[in-house]
Amino acid sequence: MIKKNNLIKNTKGRKVMMIILISLILIFGSIILFWLLPGSPLKDKFKTLSKKDLIENSQKYSFLSNQIYSEEDIKELPIAIQKFFRITNLIGKPKIYVSHVVYKETNFKLSKDKPSLRIKYEHYNMLNHLNRIALIDTKLMGIPFDGLDRYENGKGSMHGMFGKVITVFNSTGEEMDISSLVTCLSELIFLPTIALEDYITWETIDENNAKATINYNNHIVSARFTTNSIGEIIKIETDDRYMDEGNGISTKYKWIINLTDYIEENGIKHPSHAQAIWKLPEEDYIYFDGKGITIQYNVPV
Repeated sequence: MIKKNNLIKNTKGRKVMMIILISLILIFGSIILFWLLPGSPLKDKFKTLSKKDLIENSQKYSFLSNQIYSEEDIKELPIAIQKFFRITNLIGKPKIYVSHVVYKETNFKLSKDKPSLRIKYEHYNMLNHLNRIALIDTKLMGIPFDGLDRYENGKGSMHGMFGKVITVFNSTGEEMDISSLVTCLSELIFLPTIALEDYITWETIDENNAKATINYNNHIVSARFTTNSIGEIIKIETDDRYMDEGNGISTKYKWIINLTDYIEENGIKHPSHAQAIWKLPEEDYIYFDGKGITIQYNVPV
């Protein structure tokens, strides 16, 4: 009788363990399937917001596609920036009011002490409110990680999610507003029309260097643009951008963009390789290295 009871208990125990095991397999299987499925909250948000921005931007600025860049437009700009407009074949081309920039191969570091991640990266730059929206798509330890970088009407933000559900960071505030504005200024290489806008003032340094200062939504930032001998912008640097050092600490360091390997696409030349570098006291920290840049101008809605 005792042996029979023990046998029944052991059988029940095995059944319970089997049920637990099957349940765990189903749970983990469901989680993995969820990770493998296309789409995520931030990807969906990127699609929704970029579509909204594109429609609003097109409604306000699409008329520019019927105008062309002319020598008259650039005559008051520093010589270095005039050369940039000419060497990139912008003169005589329709004015650009939106750019969609895609990086084929990008290495990105979340912090100095972490290894580089291979990411998919793209962004839209628009004239309307200087709106900019960027998407990072990658994996950490095989688990999806998405980042959404946003500048809208003077407000900057950066939101990161792990496994499609866990918010890793959601940065906002004045430092983000200022840093995002610096990014928009540096990316006039992709949206050159802003170089002609009234909110930007230019100073000539010499024939290969010019300083741009942007005054937008109560924030003022500046950057130095350096060209090579033929007019390609090869370097952008500023002291006005904040680096997030973690634990709520943001510090201004010199921020440098190196631009190389100009190519011609749809009749316009642009750099196909960009590096973003923090010049720290102890080292030059390259945290973004994007290659194979392609650009679509005046994106149809």
